[in-house]
Amino acid sequence: MREKRKNNLTLKLLSLGLAFLIWLIVVNVSNPDIEMSVTVPIEVRNADVLTSADKTYSLDEKNVRISYKIRTQFRSRVSASDFSAYIDLEDYSITGAVPVYTSVLNGKNNLVGSVSASPMVVHVDTEDIQRKRFDMESGTFSAVTEGGAADGYAAGEIETETDYIYVQGPVSEIGKISRVGIEVRITEATENVSGEATPVFYDANGNIITDIDERVTLSRETIAYTVPIYNIKAMSITADVMGEPAEGYEFNEVECSPSFINVYGPDEILDEYNTINIPEYELDITGASQNITRSVDISEYIPEGLSLAEPGSEITVVARIRRRPVVTVTTESTESVDEGEPAETDENDSTSETPESSESILQSSEAASEQSGPHMTESSPEGERNSESSHGTSGADESPLESRQDSRSER
Repeated sequence: MREKRKNNLTLKLLSLGLAFLIWLIVVNVSNPDIEMSVTVPIEVRNADVLTSADKTYSLDEKNVRISYKIRTQFRSRVSASDFSAYIDLEDYSITGAVPVYTSVLNGKNNLVGSVSASPMVVHVDTEDIQRKRFDMESGTFSAVTEGGAADGYAAGEIETETDYIYVQGPVSEIGKISRVGIEVRITEATENVSGEATPVFYDANGNIITDIDERVTLSRETIAYTVPIYNIKAMSITADVMGEPAEGYEFNEVECSPSFINVYGPDEILDEYNTINIPEYELDITGASQNITRSVDISEYIPEGLSLAEPGSEITVVARIRRRPVVTVTTESTESVDEGEPAETDENDSTSETPESSESILQSSEAASEQSGPHMTESSPEGERNSESSHGTSGADESPLESRQDSRSER
């Protein structure tokens, strides 16, 4: 029984192999036609018909499917590269419908037949071409940096080989572009950074346009740039004042807050300056009887060629005013000094007597003392007796020195 089943399986396998062999023989002998297809891009010919009229175009279809018939035994010899599909813009009409033409390449014409394209007609949309200039002067062309220089360094303004660029394309696409620029990364840079960058497009919100139409072209594909990297230097701030305060008051000092500011620029300019001075016309104290406070934009007084290293250029300058010390001398030649009261100040300002003011008072007292002559001392009974005794022994014209000399002689 088992041998019978085994024999039946063998017969079945033999039958299957024989049937396949017969099919191959029939196919090779008869070699029937089969229908095949490939997909190819559409080529545009004579495009200058529109571009010469300042027009651009777009197709509603970019690819077509080409169908053809071929003998079975030759089908492996033909591929998509053996076909082409194209349109001729000389056929363009006001309707925009243009027929699709096909051709067989590489000498395969004798292998294929019944070649046809689908679709057989494509629609061509035309639009005016716009050429627009973007430049730095108007702010439509820019060069910016990403990241920051290393500590102690600052990046200067990017220098580019050009300050403008032209963009050309369909009016609808150019209208989407508000600005063109390049972006340069300078993270932790300690020396000048140079290279070339590809321009990018920005919309009205400052976002990069990533899906720009391929018909948009630039007058320059890349832009060369250099980013100068400068040293940072801290400079002190000083200020002058003009005018005289009110009667009875005097100018004391000027305070600047902050008193130092960081700037950067070429080394040859940095080495020339250590101080930034605010001119006197910014701080007029004429007729002042209290402290004068002003906010000054320090960027206006930074030496040419230098720039602020940090944002914020407002400096607070305070001219401190105080009462002038007054010196009074009594008729008994006893001096008394009225140090005066401090000048009225703002709520946030306070003044106190300084060592300089005390010294000034002392000097004034000494001057008054010199003008009034020797001080007189109070007399006591004992002093009067001594005086009388002295006059009695020495006489009216005898000096104390002569009296002492006579006394020594007598002894």
